[in-house]
Amino acid sequence: EARAHALAALLAPCAPSSVRVAVVRSEAPVGGGSLPGFTLPSFAVALEGVPASELAAALRNASPAVLARTQGERVLLDVRALLSDDERQLASAFSSLRFD
Repeated sequence: EARAHALAALLAPCAPSSVRVAVVRSEAPVGGGSLPGFTLPSFAVALEGVPASELAAALRNASPAVLARTQGERVLLDVRALLSDDERQLASAFSSLRFD
């Protein structure tokens, strides 16, 4: 939970004005498909305000590319999937996003 709050605090100042940043409880899928339906409780940074498909595509096309999970109309950045230095790189990619 603390890591999700720290990531949200890092991303919020560089978020496009149309994107809201919040911390939410999450269920992280396990195994990349090897354990279908199995999840672990986690926390994620939720991004809302721009259509989820548009925001997820923009993140995939950012440098560095960010692969996020969509849930309804929000994009989730689950902290369980991050390595130790990923926050800095994620902030760099996030700050390059522009929506009109």
